[in-house]
Amino acid sequence: MTPERQKWWGSLPEREKMLREQIWETKGTISKSKFALQLGHLTDGDKEWVISRIKKKKIVLTALKHELDSATVVTYIGCYEYRCKKCGGTFEDFGQSHCCWCGRKIVGCKSNE
Repeated sequence: MTPERQKWWGSLPEREKMLREQIWETKGTISKSKFALQLGHLTDGDKEWVISRIKKKKIVLTALKHELDSATVVTYIGCYEYRCKKCGGTFEDFGQSHCCWCGRKIVGCKSNE
């Protein structure tokens, strides 16, 4: 690992490190399962089980990535309206702590601090 990468990794919060490690492990599991399918030494029942496992792991991977990307920034667009940078949804500021369209936490919101 390069010194820049080590510095970046060291600056991450513990929760984000755990999420990134789990994403890496889940991708590895999916890859190994796909390799097992390519070998072709499985029975039909085993193939179905491996495919269902891959599908479940992909759902877990999507959830982990969404959890990692759980915050957003909003920008003022005029007339008391704001736009979410992640989903593009617009809303009036009523002091909410989360985007009303995608549900991500708004960075810099006073109720989140």
